[in-house]
Amino acid sequence: MMANRKTVRRTRNRGVARGGPERRMQRICGWPAIVLGLIGSLAAGAEPLKLSSNDRPAVPGIMPGNDHLKKLGLPVNPRVMVIPVTDRESTRYGMIDPWQAKFVARRLDEAVAAKYDLVILEIDTNGGFVHSCQRINRAIAECPVPTIAYIRGTAFSGGAIIAHGCRAVVMEPGSTIGGAQAVGLLGDLGKDEREKMRELLVTTMHALCEKNGYPAPIAQGMVDTSLRVYETDDPRHRFMTEAELENWRKSETVRGRAPNVISTWKEPDTILTLTSQQAYDCGLASCLPADRRALFAAMGVAPAVVFENRLTGGEWLARFLGHPIFMVLLAIVAVVAFIYELKAGGHYVGYFVSLLCLILFFWLAFLGDSAGWLELILFLAGIVLLGVELFVLPGFGVAGISGIGFMLLAILAAFIPAGTLPALFQSGPSSNPFEMQVLTSGLTYAAVTMCSILILLVVALWMGVRFPGVSFLSLKTDVAVPPTPTDAGTVGASVASATPVALASEPKDDDGESALRVLVGKEGVAETVLRPSGKVRIDGVTYDAHSEGAWIEPGARIRVLEARASEVVVREIGPG
Repeated sequence: MMANRKTVRRTRNRGVARGGPERRMQRICGWPAIVLGLIGSLAAGAEPLKLSSNDRPAVPGIMPGNDHLKKLGLPVNPRVMVIPVTDRESTRYGMIDPWQAKFVARRLDEAVAAKYDLVILEIDTNGGFVHSCQRINRAIAECPVPTIAYIRGTAFSGGAIIAHGCRAVVMEPGSTIGGAQAVGLLGDLGKDEREKMRELLVTTMHALCEKNGYPAPIAQGMVDTSLRVYETDDPRHRFMTEAELENWRKSETVRGRAPNVISTWKEPDTILTLTSQQAYDCGLASCLPADRRALFAAMGVAPAVVFENRLTGGEWLARFLGHPIFMVLLAIVAVVAFIYELKAGGHYVGYFVSLLCLILFFWLAFLGDSAGWLELILFLAGIVLLGVELFVLPGFGVAGISGIGFMLLAILAAFIPAGTLPALFQSGPSSNPFEMQVLTSGLTYAAVTMCSILILLVVALWMGVRFPGVSFLSLKTDVAVPPTPTDAGTVGASVASATPVALASEPKDDDGESALRVLVGKEGVAETVLRPSGKVRIDGVTYDAHSEGAWIEPGARIRVLEARASEVVVREIGPG
């Protein structure tokens, strides 16, 4: 029956995270965020459970009365995609993080596009960011392909929340699930924040249980330390919290059908963590397969294809470079390269390096789920406007200023994780503390980038760099000596002595005339391309020059129209 199954693996560059818990904490230090802590036996210690004596099969298949797997409606030979949700492979910080949320969402989109029949999330995690867990659950809910959680190790905290978001849960023998209490990464939560998080997680788990048919009191016991959870003899409501049981008794005693308590599954001041057998006994886990072959046998299917959709080489590289500090550096290098090209001119190297850095910047932002189509559209619009200013309508600079502004806005927006901006305008019970923490982190990196870019622009203007549309803001200096050829035969911005004067003032020689005015009206040859800045050769000497309008190609004949502080304005008069 299993002979026709074909397994396809994507195993290149798995990028397994190295190091123990201490190293992981060092890697994530500085990320202000709220995480779902590894509670369970580490924090409160789950007590041994008093299980009911219902008969169970010796070799667990699909649990009697649990039809989660049967409801999937799979064909006999389904196409199956396996997505890892582990702390070792598909994550950047060794826990469930924005990178892993985006990774899972991309894989689910691939499953839909490739028409897979089933997605298996193989979970082995100690938890992570609440925001990332919610994003994964939203992606699961929006995916039309049935998704099951196969727990192969631990599904603590965030892993338990993700598992409850799937249509069915199966667990490898010896695995565990639960312990989903929110804690602060760099310290304990305040009283108000803890209460908000408790209400949020309880509501989330209850909604997931209602949707997918899991025992809600058991799931709520994994996130709320204050609950006491009972197992009763009522077939309609097998598990109840203490408050639910009291209300039920009050309503049912009148009719003479008060439920009796069989066992206590959770006491107050503890957090519920279940072994695979306990999860199977309470109806959370549908079966306990030792491997995928056993899982498919229990489901009664023989997959035609099993595709292990792991990290690609490009994703591994993006994960390595995707930390916001690398994005800050890329933005700074892009601006420096752009300034260099405007200052030197004629080489294209600066423009190329700047464009390459920005492409890499937005690629990392897309994979890290902090940039979307809005940022891309803003960036492309900025490039178009800047191109118009440089090559089509040189002049006052409205297009150039707008283009630079759009590009800067796109760069800054790329640091803000998707879906967190509304947290800035929320307060009171509707506020989301972990989203605010993630947003604050993104805004911090955005502020650092903006300050760095502004400092670079001010320095460039002070050095006399002419930006498209803002060259009239360039700071000039008063030159006290006439220009002389440099060692390279270039007359430029070498200054023997300088005194600050009004903006855009021209240098004066001893007779009060412009030092470069003697060149006005002379003809020469463009030595480099002028777009619009570059170099020209006049009477055997090289000068810094600025084109009056469009580009001027190397070798073209030019005429000097105007003399400025350190350059001349020229017009093309014919080919070379």
